[in-house]
Amino acid sequence: MENKINKLYKLEKETRNLQEEVIKDFINRATNPTILEFLEEVSNNQDDIPRITNLLSSIEEKQIYTLDIGSTVSKNFDEQFNYYYSTDYDEYAICQLIFHLNGDIIENIEYETE
Repeated sequence: MENKINKLYKLEKETRNLQEEVIKDFINRATNPTILEFLEEVSNNQDDIPRITNLLSSIEEKQIYTLDIGSTVSKNFDEQFNYYYSTDYDEYAICQLIFHLNGDIIENIEYETE
């Protein structure tokens, strides 16, 4: 049983390392400072492995790191990307990346934390 638990810890560490590599790749590709701030917040609060993996998948699918003001997006583009995480005090926080669109053109990008 102990071997299985040790293997779980090893897998968790490997997954965190892979997630961090993906986040760093996104950060290196991003040009918009607001998106960079959002990605850095995700990097600093990457405790929930399944939630982070789902978020990274969504970011990649929509290629959020490539967007900037004036970019054209698809008609079904999600205007908000949220990430919930727990703080040091067992409270929850949320960081939100909000895209303001005019039709299919990004007019503004905001980043908020609560």
